[in-house]
Amino acid sequence: MNTDSITPSDRKLLAEFSDLDYGHIYSLDLKDGIVTGNASSRKVRTYKPTHSKVTRQGTAGAFELKDCQVEFLQQMHTIGNGFIRSILVQDGLPVYWEIEEPLTTI
Repeated sequence: MNTDSITPSDRKLLAEFSDLDYGHIYSLDLKDGIVTGNASSRKVRTYKPTHSKVTRQGTAGAFELKDCQVEFLQQMHTIGNGFIRSILVQDGLPVYWEIEEPLTTI
């Protein structure tokens, strides 16, 4: 799978991860598998000393997705509707996320 085979909104979200590099993204809506921001959405950058930063490939043009990117996008599309509490981004990649889903039956 590469970036040519995903939706523009998915590409935009992955670009946001890449721009963030290290940190968290909080409070996103999930509607029909599409992630969107809302008034309470936030991104929190985690800073590292610049001497430890590794140069990465840019996001211009098509590129092969990492397994964690594919898994993240597939899970968002499968869940469909919910609320993304947070996404931990490390080196521009989603490595941990929390999603709230409606509890309709107990």
